[in-house]
Amino acid sequence: MNQRHLIFDVAYTSVLKRAIKFCHIALDELNLLWIPTVNTQINTKLLKYIFRNRSWRLNERMLGALQGMSKEDSFTKFGKCQVKLWTTSFDIPPPESICTGPKPLEFDSRYAHLDINLLPKTESMKDTIERVLPFWHDEIVPSIKKGKRILVIAHLNSIRALIKHIDNVPNDKVMDIDIPTGIPLVYELQASLVPVRKYYLADTSEIAPLLAKSIIPDTECLRDVHKRVLPFWCDEIVPAIKEGNRVLIVTHESVLRALIKYLNEISDEIIADINVPPCTPLVYEFNEHMRPIRYYYLTKEEQNKQQTNTLGHA
Repeated sequence: MNQRHLIFDVAYTSVLKRAIKFCHIALDELNLLWIPTVNTQINTKLLKYIFRNRSWRLNERMLGALQGMSKEDSFTKFGKCQVKLWTTSFDIPPPESICTGPKPLEFDSRYAHLDINLLPKTESMKDTIERVLPFWHDEIVPSIKKGKRILVIAHLNSIRALIKHIDNVPNDKVMDIDIPTGIPLVYELQASLVPVRKYYLADTSEIAPLLAKSIIPDTECLRDVHKRVLPFWCDEIVPAIKEGNRVLIVTHESVLRALIKYLNEISDEIIADINVPPCTPLVYEFNEHMRPIRYYYLTKEEQNKQQTNTLGHA
């Protein structure tokens, strides 16, 4: 940001220590430690001033019972597929914490001025968005409309919430938003707050590997495979079939299960029970609406039958 000679008038961040430290480092590098980070807002018994520009609404998503756990520990306790469902779904939150980990937010002095009912015990991505947007509308937007240049330093999911709102991202695409760590994302907005330009403060050659790395999963359950495979089916295979092409797909067992699940409308509960015989072709015949009218494995008996029918028409 310093090399691009960016100047900011106001900085916003969460009340979490890592965001505050990063904000301090960034402003120090920009020689902007003097810009406003404190405003008068609420009188309490303990505080005459509160950090209005450091808001709990910009905190990272509250993961309830998963809060503070490593990925490996959460997989061991709850199961990989269940954890993946909680962390990658738009509107399915993890269970609430049983209070055996970090202290509940209501006992944290950073939240002493808040109504206890506002503090989340667990959140889905949908809940996180609903928490973040009031701060956008009530604090950030008025500053922008006054001509202020704004710096927001927050966390993966609170930034996703802002991007979803600014770019009008559909609900089912929010969790696909990739945000490279530590690389500033710049928005240039019209007076109506519609973005006219959006770019990362880094060369394309620097950004591309980071985005590619975030797209390639470290591990997957069958639900993840299903989610990954379907866009290719819809965007590539279906158009080829509709053009009258006869399509051959050579792939792997879990990918085939994902396609079979979709085509045969099989429930999540029995997807793992789908039997996919190795090296045995599976043939689907579709109607004009891409619904299966017939499907069968091309066993030796079926191949002999097909060959007999071909000879009969010769």
